[in-house]
Order: sequence, then structure tokens, then C-alpha cells
Amino acid sequence: MLSTLAFAWERACMVIYGGWVFGNALNHPKKFLTLTYWVHTAPPTAMPLTPPGHDARDNPRRLTVELLTAYPRDLALQTMCLYVMYFTIDKASPHATVLTPLLHGVAFTGSISVMVGYAVMAFFGAAHHGSWYAWEAAMSKLNNLPHRTFGEKLAANLFVHAWPVVAVAVDLWLSWEPLSNIYAQVAHRNAATGWAVSIWFSVGFFCFGQTWQKLTFKARGAGNGKNEGEGEGGDVDKKAGKNEV
Repeated sequence: MLSTLAFAWERACMVIYGGWVFGNALNHPKKFLTLTYWVHTAPPTAMPLTPPGHDARDNPRRLTVELLTAYPRDLALQTMCLYVMYFTIDKASPHATVLTPLLHGVAFTGSISVMVGYAVMAFFGAAHHGSWYAWEAAMSKLNNLPHRTFGEKLAANLFVHAWPVVAVAVDLWLSWEPLSNIYAQVAHRNAATGWAVSIWFSVGFFCFGQTWQKLTFKARGAGNGKNEGEGEGGDVDKKAGKNEV
């Protein structure tokens, strides 16, 4: 019974997170540093944009490079992509012994890290601006995001920052037996492998976050303190010539 529920939970979370990520990609492309299939927002260091009046799909090599360099600007959004990958794994499968140790710890500790990190920022932001909603509104204005009501803000942030903790906790409960079997198999291979998996479980998300920072901060431009496309004057369309595909 639990195995059936675990499989259903994995698939449900995969669909929920996948829908959220791709919905953001379609409706809010500026949340991505380079999502050039829908709108060109490439950083200055990237390959030159497709010339105005031309379709990037006319140049397979250019399109491939542009699509391969598409990644989210927000750590929470990039972590959502991580959840999509993790919940595609059927942990009851005999073939899950490789991907599960690689992704489970990163997703588990990542959900807690993102929630705690946001909670700390929200605490000090609310103290500075007078309320949590005032801080959120200020952040939205700073990042050129549309205004949202209190209810919309609350629902969105609970989904992004709190719900993942619930999702991985339920997954841990439902998949306790297959997860235990997988980690036992890894630990029994040799002592070094067991130690390596234990260390990766603890520091995997830190490495994930450092990779995100390295990619996004470099693309945003060093030293200007602003996200690419969010400087004076508003958005990237004024710099990139509103070059839509």
C-alpha cells in the first residue's frame, strides 16, 4: 500500500513542480537569465543574440547554445527544477540506486535551507519595512515584478518556500523502506562510498547553491549590484532591442 502511495506521490510532485517551473518559464521569462526560446534576455558575456527580424530556430547551432545556457536567476526557482528531477525517480526501482543518493540529500536539505534562508530574510526585511508584506512589495518593486495582493504573496511564498519541506517529508515517510534499502546498498559497497554519500547528503545543496551563484552572478555582471536587465530604465528589452522569437 505504501509503495503505491509513494509512487503516486512522486508522480504528483513531479507534475506539480514541473507545471510550476514551465509555467514560470512561459509566463515570466525574465525570471530566467537566458530563456531565449521565448524572449532574448542573454547576458553580455553570452553568444550574440539572434539579429532582429531573424528566428533563432533558423540557426540550429545558435539555438542549441542559447537553450543550453537557459537557467533561472532565482535560487528558489532553480531549486524547484531540482525537485522536478528528484521526483522523476521511482525509488522502488532497482535502477534507482545511482540517482537517488545523488539527488535525495540535495533536495531534502535544499528544501530546508531555502525555507530557513527565506525566513531569516523575511524576519529582517519585515523589521526594516514594518511588515512582511511591505518588505515583499519592496522586493517586487526592486525586481520589476507585478504587484500582488497579500493573499497572492502568501500563497506563492508558502508554495515556494514551505511546501517543498512538506513534500520531501511526506516522500521520506512513504518511501522510507526503499530509501533505506538504497542507502544500505551504497553503504555496504565499501566504507569510502558510504562516507562519500553521507558527506554529499550534508554538503550537496551547498555545492548546488555555489554553482548557482557562480553562474548567475557572473551572468548578471560583476560590480554593478543589479540583475541583468534590471538597471536604470527598467528591463532588458531596452538593451536587447526587444528581440522576441
